[in-house]
Amino acid sequence: MPKCLVKNCPHKTGNKALYPEVVLHVFPRNLDRIKIWLNFTGQDFPDFDGFVQQIFSSKKIDNYRICSVHFPETSYILKGTRRLLRQDAMPTLQFDNTSFSESWMTKRPLQSFSTEVLPSTSTSLQEPCNCSCHRSDISTATQETQTDPTMFVNIPETQIPAFQRSSLAQEIVVNLDHSYARHLPVREYAQSTPHKRKSRKTLQLEITPISPGINPPILEESEEELIPMDTSDDERNDSSHGIVPLGSDSHQPVSEDLQTTFEGSTIQTPAKDQKDETYYPDTSPSNASFFIQGEETNINKSMSTEEQMVEEQKFIVFESCLDKLIYMITCQSSLGCMAKIEHIIKRFKGSLVKIRGVCFEGHNFPLWESQPMINNFAAGNLLLASSIILSGSSYQKVHDLCNIFGLKHFSESTFYRYQKRFIFPVIDLHWITERSKVKHDLTGQALCVGGDGQCDSPGHSAKYCIYTMIDLTSKKVVDFEVVQVTQSSSSVAMEKLAFELCLNRILSENLEVHIIATDRHPSIRKLMEDKFKTINHQYDVWHYAKSLRKKIAAASKKRACADLKLWHNPIINHFWWCCRRCKGNEQELREKWQSLLYHVQNKHKWKKGKKYQKCAHLPLSNDEIQTTQWLDKYSPAFANLQEIVKNDQIEKDLPHLTYFCHTGIIETYNSLSLKFRLKRIHYGIDSMEARSKLAALTHNFNVGRQQAVVKVQKHTGEAVGNIRTKMEFRKSSKRWTVRNVYETMSIEHFSVISADIIRKAKGTLSTSWIPRAPTVPANIASVPRPEKEEAVREHFSRFTKYNRNA
Repeated sequence: MPKCLVKNCPHKTGNKALYPEVVLHVFPRNLDRIKIWLNFTGQDFPDFDGFVQQIFSSKKIDNYRICSVHFPETSYILKGTRRLLRQDAMPTLQFDNTSFSESWMTKRPLQSFSTEVLPSTSTSLQEPCNCSCHRSDISTATQETQTDPTMFVNIPETQIPAFQRSSLAQEIVVNLDHSYARHLPVREYAQSTPHKRKSRKTLQLEITPISPGINPPILEESEEELIPMDTSDDERNDSSHGIVPLGSDSHQPVSEDLQTTFEGSTIQTPAKDQKDETYYPDTSPSNASFFIQGEETNINKSMSTEEQMVEEQKFIVFESCLDKLIYMITCQSSLGCMAKIEHIIKRFKGSLVKIRGVCFEGHNFPLWESQPMINNFAAGNLLLASSIILSGSSYQKVHDLCNIFGLKHFSESTFYRYQKRFIFPVIDLHWITERSKVKHDLTGQALCVGGDGQCDSPGHSAKYCIYTMIDLTSKKVVDFEVVQVTQSSSSVAMEKLAFELCLNRILSENLEVHIIATDRHPSIRKLMEDKFKTINHQYDVWHYAKSLRKKIAAASKKRACADLKLWHNPIINHFWWCCRRCKGNEQELREKWQSLLYHVQNKHKWKKGKKYQKCAHLPLSNDEIQTTQWLDKYSPAFANLQEIVKNDQIEKDLPHLTYFCHTGIIETYNSLSLKFRLKRIHYGIDSMEARSKLAALTHNFNVGRQQAVVKVQKHTGEAVGNIRTKMEFRKSSKRWTVRNVYETMSIEHFSVISADIIRKAKGTLSTSWIPRAPTVPANIASVPRPEKEEAVREHFSRFTKYNRNA
């Protein structure tokens, strides 16, 4: 009576009532394929070639068969209602029905594997050839299917898996196109005992699926954690899959002792592990056909769950690759079914995908979710929405990027809902905390504060004005104010209102503002004279020098004043020098500034003046005197210069320039803020305020950045260790200038904000943010909005009007 040739397989003819779905397949009519099928049974035949010939000769009666249990679902095709075996099908599944008594398995603790050559039921393989396609630096051996009890010594509660994939699949495929020797030596087992558990260390596990037909390496499973080996770069390249159990304080490189390979599905374990006879690991096999490899990671267990979620790596996965992985899984229902997955069902929620599987037995079960859930919110969706704002981007840009790339993402309404419910409140909380720290650091100090306004669009059509005040000593943002044009009479008046609101709030917090530096905005000058007389109002030297530069450039274009153009840069440099060296004395500043009129005439000493009566430079050489284009006292160029230097307005402004205050740091901050709130994109007032807070937080977090240092020697670059600089060409001056290069700005504070956004979604973080949108008009139109239907009827272009008249 024909029966399945695989050892311990119970299926045979006459058992159709017990196993109605099992079919006994006859061997192929080909000697080579008969050999392949026999090799997949994992059995050893004394006269292998003779047995192959015997099977081939008895094809008329087909006494030798292998049942359908040992063939994967991919080996079958459907023709109508018939289920037929493919011509290239191979019995890659092994069924082990060996029974062991429970008392026998629980009496003996695991001590070691035998180091002797063990008897095996696996079929010997033919030795591979030495061609390049089969050569490997890692030695391989066949996967044993040993069921003899003598191979185990003292095993507690050992369970034998019902199904295993044959490790011979890949090696047998190679057998089709090469000649091989008859047998390979049987693998020897080295003594190996898992270590006891000690202090746990951080580990990120990367799961690598094993391809169908390849048996995964057999690892001793226990409660021990696996940690990555501390190896050098070269060793890591050689043993990228190496893992060792956590059991000692020091971990030495073991790339030569522990190696793995997927090609032969083998693993070699260290032969000199010290045994611990008192430790009994859990040797129950895992149902998942995956190989777990450790990888170094920056995430540690001291982090909170939210911080780990932010720091965790995310990957882009193609749908075809995901499907390939999912279809490797067997049925995950609670019924113990081991059938393959027939099809999968995907549900998308933004960037989240939920997958359910249906096996060939009809069981429907959940398989996988691509993201953790936070109170019914997908963590990836929440972090992606927060990253859009924290990076200074916009939804539309990310939306276009995802559509071009084919990446699933959430809708625009979801993005705005997330930013209103979670992101804006958390940003406001961090800004309140930052302002409290700055206030604490500045309390009791005499402050010199610089301020400047920035509108959302140029000209007189701006909707918002953001006025920022920075402490010029610590260079940190103290406060800012966002004003919408509907709060003032016009776009021009917004800066004055924002300045007043911001300064009043700073003074109300008992900060001692002694000096405030701004540009020469007429409304702010008037406000300081009327309401803030006790504060010394200084003008920004940079803005003032810029105004002087424009006046000199305009005067040099007049008739007979071309010589004045040669003195353009020296005059501006002289102005900066005067403001810096006057030591807060108005009289000294005036005399130094007006001494310019003597110097341009080649006069370097004079009798007028009480504090400054000669030039501070060294005596000029004859060559310098002869090559310099001096101005004649009675020339038009000198007359125009004298008019600029002794202008009445400058005379009034000199008292506001004595403390050499310049707001260059504010200009730098304004440039940074444009990263978060672009002028070409319209934002609501809440978004404008939140993005300004992000700019302020980023600026304060990066205050004190050091100048960058050369770290890598290049052929034409500077030496390692030198400070970095770069050359820039300025179109205005038409000359090259040297600029310092600073370290890259840090964004580490965004990780904390992202973690708090997750806490906000969980409900474990409370905020007190109040949106401003309900308090201001939705639009800034000066006339009521008409009905849309009426506006559409009256609207037509000149082309439409022309066609109608025609």
